[in-house]
Amino acid sequence: MTQGEESVRVAAIIAAYNPDKKVIDVFRAVVGQVDLVVVVDDRSNDSSTMPVFEELRSLGAEVIHSPNNAGIARTLNIGISRCAAIGRFDYYLTLDQDSIPDQDYVSNALKADRLARELNIPVGFVSAATYNNSPVLGNGTLLGFEQPFDPWQSGMLIPRSTFNAVGGLDEKLVIDAVDSEFTLRVRKAGLAVLCGSGCNMAHSLGQQSTVSFWGKKRLYTYHSPVRVYYITRNNLLIFFRYFLADPIWVARKSYYELVNHSRRILFSKNKKEILRAMLFGVRDASMFRNGIIRASDMQKLS
Repeated sequence: MTQGEESVRVAAIIAAYNPDKKVIDVFRAVVGQVDLVVVVDDRSNDSSTMPVFEELRSLGAEVIHSPNNAGIARTLNIGISRCAAIGRFDYYLTLDQDSIPDQDYVSNALKADRLARELNIPVGFVSAATYNNSPVLGNGTLLGFEQPFDPWQSGMLIPRSTFNAVGGLDEKLVIDAVDSEFTLRVRKAGLAVLCGSGCNMAHSLGQQSTVSFWGKKRLYTYHSPVRVYYITRNNLLIFFRYFLADPIWVARKSYYELVNHSRRILFSKNKKEILRAMLFGVRDASMFRNGIIRASDMQKLS
């Protein structure tokens, strides 16, 4: 890869779990933009996905099967460590199995990074400016650069120096709010988080349905009770952790989460399990408990 007159090396890590063939489209979209693609399987439990991983290998991807199902943070950390073992890379691009970057995504992100550094902005990472061509939620500007409020991990172009400064992703959170915690930790270290102009990602919006509320039709994204547990617990944990460092962010994010939880209670068919998941999440966050959900709680939410 070339950044201005400087040659840089970029590695992409795709996190996968029971992927369908769309992950192959993700690989094809990014392989020509980077120097290495590593796909990390978070211990998929569907044997029908194994041919997908074999096809990725045949196309040139480095495929790693995690020894256990440990969540998105551990999956990406494994990929980053593997890239570092293979060679010296200046940047790491993190991707979901259902997020397809535009063909100029990496070059635009590198350009944003270079222009920011020319203005003496210490860059923590560059994220997508748009998903499905819709702008991400903003957090003001910095010397003309748009800043995202709460960027998703899929599409983060992270310099090696950022990992050296703040460490990897927080594996104790497992899933959900992992990207939020990393963003807050990067900003707390005095590093900037910027949107890359022209960086668009085609991203699946998950299990959506249309609901009627006060005479208006609204899109609602459903999450399972176990996911709601992690969303509730992890957001509360990072609120406790970063309230003093960034109280405005915490207050704003708290409002959005209250709205989202209200929609879950109103629109989910399994309201009892969703509410129980929220209560379990509040309970564990109040005890500063993290890691994988307890088996007994998992059983009650299934």
